Amino acid sequence: MNLFGPATTYRRAGICEADMSDESKLRKWAAEAARQAKAEKDSNEARRLVSFAQYWTRLADLEEWKQDNRAA
Repeated sequence: MNLFGPATTYRRAGICEADMSDESKLRKWAAEAARQAKAEKDSNEARRLVSFAQYWTRLADLEEWKQDNRAA
């Protein structure tokens, strides 16, 4: 599974931000990494996959928070 694609950038209020993707993809990636971690026999690789899953989950949470604050 190749998750490293070119980052899409958008100009918002004069500031360039890298927009990884919408939150649904982040959650999908996190779930896939968690599944792979459970099946992984190498403990170091399993820890690495779990850290990816945690990172993508935090990014998705942050995106949801930003969307909620923009709507308010």
